[in-house]
Amino acid sequence: MKQMRAEQARALFAGLVEVIESAGNPELKPITCLLLKKYYLDGRAEEESLEQLTLDDISALKQRIKGTLNFEAEPMNLLRRKAEIICKLHKKEESYGELVQQMGQLAG
Repeated sequence: MKQMRAEQARALFAGLVEVIESAGNPELKPITCLLLKKYYLDGRAEEESLEQLTLDDISALKQRIKGTLNFEAEPMNLLRRKAEIICKLHKKEESYGELVQQMGQLAG
């Protein structure tokens, strides 16, 4: 995975997102979310020299992940992983106000 992250960053990113959005493989989704966050969103020092997501990528990914949320059918572990991704994306966009507003809508 590390080699693919370094040499084929776009393909790895697309593949991870595809697994998260797919209808199949529910057991793979939480670990896939974790890998997406680790390799593209955590800001780890070893990732700094590699290709990074653009603001357009971040905005599009945020909408895509939010579009896959299913509070009735998905296990809590997967929902938590998706929430971690959404929080990281808001952090990168510096759009905390939007996040707080959306959390209020979910709670209300």
